[in-house]
Amino acid sequence: MDSAVRAFDYVVVGGGAAGAVLANRLSVQSEARVLLMEAGPPCDTDARVADPERWATLQGTPLDWGLRTAPQPGLRNRELTVPQGRMLGGSTAMNAMLWLRGDRGDFDGWNVPGRSADDLWPLFARIETPDSTGSGLTLTRLTGGHPWSRALVQAARDAGHPVTSDFNLDGLRGAGYYTVSRRDGRRCSAWHGFLAPAADRPNLTVLTGAEAQRLVLRGDRVTGVEYSRDGAVHRVEVEQEVLLAAGAVGSPHLLHSSGVGPAGRLRELGLTPRIDLPGVGENLHDHIAVSITFTAAHKDPSDSRAGLGEAGLFVGDDTGARFHLWLGPSTSPDGRTFTLAAGLTRPASRGRLHRRPDGVPQPDPGYLTAASDLDDLVEAVSVIADLADEPALRALWDGPPPEVFKADAAAVAEYVRATAGSQAHLVGTCRMGTDEDAVVTPDLRVRGLANVRVADASVMPAITTGGPQATVYAIAEHAAGLVLGEHR
Repeated sequence: MDSAVRAFDYVVVGGGAAGAVLANRLSVQSEARVLLMEAGPPCDTDARVADPERWATLQGTPLDWGLRTAPQPGLRNRELTVPQGRMLGGSTAMNAMLWLRGDRGDFDGWNVPGRSADDLWPLFARIETPDSTGSGLTLTRLTGGHPWSRALVQAARDAGHPVTSDFNLDGLRGAGYYTVSRRDGRRCSAWHGFLAPAADRPNLTVLTGAEAQRLVLRGDRVTGVEYSRDGAVHRVEVEQEVLLAAGAVGSPHLLHSSGVGPAGRLRELGLTPRIDLPGVGENLHDHIAVSITFTAAHKDPSDSRAGLGEAGLFVGDDTGARFHLWLGPSTSPDGRTFTLAAGLTRPASRGRLHRRPDGVPQPDPGYLTAASDLDDLVEAVSVIADLADEPALRALWDGPPPEVFKADAAAVAEYVRATAGSQAHLVGTCRMGTDEDAVVTPDLRVRGLANVRVADASVMPAITTGGPQATVYAIAEHAAGLVLGEHR
């Protein structure tokens, strides 16, 4: 343990989207001492981070937490990999960069004061445009440079789906080209948008290679944070607030390690309960998807094959989008395959965060524990089949239709169980709300703790229709406003 312990006004745990926004906004106060603690390295240690076409190659590297789910009974007891970024920028430094605000009904459906669509829309706008300090993201709207992406949009149009000019303005309906977090053709991660512009502020300390181990509690206040770095345990003191921004796995795991969570389960794990908060680690869920592989009639014309991430289709009903469809890149060395995938936008299944005997967190999203999710994915295969048969897409693939298109419902269900995968959109484990079971209150304070807030994907009561990246930024933007408003 350090003999000399440093003190900070604010300690932010996690250097991804949420942590970067918090560190930037809080350090605008020149008198506030802000520490950002990130377990991984800087994001510029690997050239692939900045290259939008190589994001998938970062999975399984030291820049990925390497999470694996518990065996999933609904998926033939398979353990799924769930890539999550472990570097400055977090998952924004290794994801597909899609910028989807979500459906307005997502936020209104949370029924949390201050989190309606009207509340969040101005925050999205602020995140999406750099301010006078250079803080903010740069977004690029894709235009269909890849012919196969254009074929997807044309097939959707021919099938009677609307075509949108901008998913973030027109809503998640129909087909269109994505907006992505890129600047001058390169990835624009949370590091580029929020930490780099603030890096020279003397009151901001960014500490990499520092993995938080536990919160030091004195009564209902956190007085310090213990972390491991370079093989040793260190501690910093906290004079105002701790802000957890470690994601739907990291934030509840740190609370558990600190004795905050379901008292009975903590005792079973050999941990001493300090605050009995049953909801910590519960409500874990994720977008799940099923995909079909096709033999391409012609070789993918692009060099990187990354262009297949340009376009998508949202299919739904009067209640909103139910399925998100997209083309996936070739999985064969010769570029003669592609996939057409469909993900559930609003899964009903829920799980929880486990802790292995060695102390490593283990997500258990409970995929397909809700029968409706399996039924919906079976239907999604039919949606894929119908779209694939439209002339614009049918021209792309060769040979007879995939066998699963000709199978009965029972066989399709078995196909789904054997092949469905994660979209790596874990959320919900520190659910916010006004009820007694909520982990955080509408002002994002952890119930039972006076000076700890959570501001990441874990506070989302239910997952958004699109990927949660944009929403996480907006939650952190709101959290920063709450902190600054209370402590100025």
